[in-house]
Amino acid sequence: MSAKTPRNLSRLLALLSIALFAGISLYLLPLEPNLLALQFSFTPDAFQAVIAQWQGDGLQRFKWHFWADFALLLCYGLWGYQWVHTAAWLKHGSYPNALAWLLPLAAIADALENLLQLYLLGQSAALTLLYPLAAMAALLKWLLLMLFALCLGWAWSRRQR
Repeated sequence: MSAKTPRNLSRLLALLSIALFAGISLYLLPLEPNLLALQFSFTPDAFQAVIAQWQGDGLQRFKWHFWADFALLLCYGLWGYQWVHTAAWLKHGSYPNALAWLLPLAAIADALENLLQLYLLGQSAALTLLYPLAAMAALLKWLLLMLFALCLGWAWSRRQR
């Protein structure tokens, strides 16, 4: 394996992540209210209110997006871990190992969110606890993604020139 292989893999995963995120965003753009309204539905009533507004094509669109979303979470989780370990400017200090796990952990939270949402879509009466659990998984995912971006910005500003 050449030295360029990890960097090429990192680039491929980054491009796939960007393409999948852009594609999903465009595909779900017609949903009203938007996807974030569902992701942050902490109660059964809030969740069902969003789903009720998506009936028909909107609900189908939401169900079909999971195929790409599972691919996305796999790509960005792998990319985050792999890229942190191959970026030369991140080799200094103790934070790279912690930083490397932020996106894989976000991907795990994303997968949990997706699985719970898929389960809740198919249930007429689900455990009330599952709704806030799905929303907490979404919240954790977004917090970890933002933390990754903030840490990256901090590391970039402190890199040795």
